[in-house]
Amino acid sequence: MKFLDYQTNWINDRSRMKVLEKSRRIGGTYSTSYGQFRELMDRKGHDIIVVTRDENLATEFVSDVSRWARMWNAIQPASQEIPKKCFKRLSLEIPHDSGTSRLLAVSSNPNAAIGKGGSLVLDEFAAHKDADLLMALAQPIIMAGGSMSVLSTHRSRNSRFNEIVLDSHKEDSQWSRHRTTIYDAVEQGLVEEIINPNMVKLGNEPWKSREDFIDWLVKSYDAYTFQQEFCCVPSDDASSLLTVDEVDGAKLNLEENGHLKAGAFYVGYDCAESIYGDFAAIATLRADDKNQVDLVHKKYFERGTSITEQIDEVVATVRKFHARKLVSDNAGIGRHPTTILGEKLGEHIVVPFDPTLKSKGEMCTKVKRYFQNGWFRMEEDKHVEEDFLSIDRLITPSNNVVYHSTRDGSGHGDMFSAAAMALTEVPERNRGEIKGVSGKKADPFDVVTGNIGRDDRVARNRESDRGSRKGFTY
Repeated sequence: MKFLDYQTNWINDRSRMKVLEKSRRIGGTYSTSYGQFRELMDRKGHDIIVVTRDENLATEFVSDVSRWARMWNAIQPASQEIPKKCFKRLSLEIPHDSGTSRLLAVSSNPNAAIGKGGSLVLDEFAAHKDADLLMALAQPIIMAGGSMSVLSTHRSRNSRFNEIVLDSHKEDSQWSRHRTTIYDAVEQGLVEEIINPNMVKLGNEPWKSREDFIDWLVKSYDAYTFQQEFCCVPSDDASSLLTVDEVDGAKLNLEENGHLKAGAFYVGYDCAESIYGDFAAIATLRADDKNQVDLVHKKYFERGTSITEQIDEVVATVRKFHARKLVSDNAGIGRHPTTILGEKLGEHIVVPFDPTLKSKGEMCTKVKRYFQNGWFRMEEDKHVEEDFLSIDRLITPSNNVVYHSTRDGSGHGDMFSAAAMALTEVPERNRGEIKGVSGKKADPFDVVTGNIGRDDRVARNRESDRGSRKGFTY
């Protein structure tokens, strides 16, 4: 079996403690499985405990190691073959004359590793819910001559995995550090040696060049996701823009006070046309002269709805409510519909929204202010509530603040986008304070947005990670 240089270096590193920060889909776990098989063959009466994110990954890891064992059997005489009874779904045994060596895969629950000893493999460590407890149990597991291998794609700068990576940079560190980005892997032959042969095997056209492959990958993800998942750049501490209490408060305020009796209407339109990705959405707000705003009308378009049909619906909505302003997404595919809407409704009605770091920051700050002060009200709707709660505030490695939403089967913060754009045109009579700033020193942006101080965010994020947060960009 031919491995690429970064895989060979990882396999051959016999350090007592080693860490690999890696890109996705570069064969990091696969090469680790070969290294563990080799250790089982070399060390008699030795156990290797593998802790993965979930049982499916544990089964896959054991399957990879078992594949190497079956390849071994294929070239050995019958007397030296590993018996079939040694192959199990979550374990593999290698019989030696002076003791059996075992590979044991356990669940992500750290308690499953208590009482075991040998070498330890922590796969996708950044995704473990109880990483701190797992590391506390690690030393007793390897204290009798075992080794520890930690490998993962990043999740956050606040993760236990990133702490290990930072520690590995120190001169006196116990850790042997490895780092492989997608660019490193491609430079060392990932496309030619692994990706293209697999594509041909599956009946697909191979990539003509490394550059084509990288370009496709970059275009397939937003910048934040690509940097973290493929370039070993962890996101900084993420904090939800809106809390569950704030969204629940918007519903309670509506139940107590009812809809506004009068006010001006503002419409936001988030355009989309993919049959697989985002939903196009319309949000209509009614605002009075005391900063109160109601979400009185909302509509998600079915995926694949034509732009013409969307435009007709937006025009009908603006005319139905006699809206003062229509704020339309003016990025990407939204430019053309925004132009048409301006022609149909008049440029004095249609306001193009150009999403920049500055404009989105101001927009999201205003949304936060309205929710915290109880000025925004909406009816109970689980889909819409999840949409509003999906928005995170992130700090990029270059210290830019970005707002980021989970992209999943239910969309990509689409109704939030439509409502937030409409809110940008609502006159703000009283610029209220934002509550929730901790007494600890906060960065300047925290004072504006009401996000808690850095130390508090770190603690909250670690707690949140244990509950498996959503991840990924508005």
